[in-house]
Amino acid sequence: MVYTESNLNSLLLFSGEFLQAAPKKKPRWTPLEIGLLTIVSLLFVIIVALILLFITQSGKSKCMRFSVLLSN
Repeated sequence: MVYTESNLNSLLLFSGEFLQAAPKKKPRWTPLEIGLLTIVSLLFVIIVALILLFITQSGKSKCMRFSVLLSN
């Protein structure tokens, strides 16, 4: 079959009508995406907690060092 410009236009029009007629589905989260998001969120919380713990502990150790120096 020889495709002419009018045949291609009608073919494109038909395919466009077919795509528009198809019902759109809501994009849903797959279980893989939910699992990865959960893991990344938990790792973020753990990293923030470790940073806060490090900041608070490093402040205490400086104070303890200073108090040990004063007591001598």
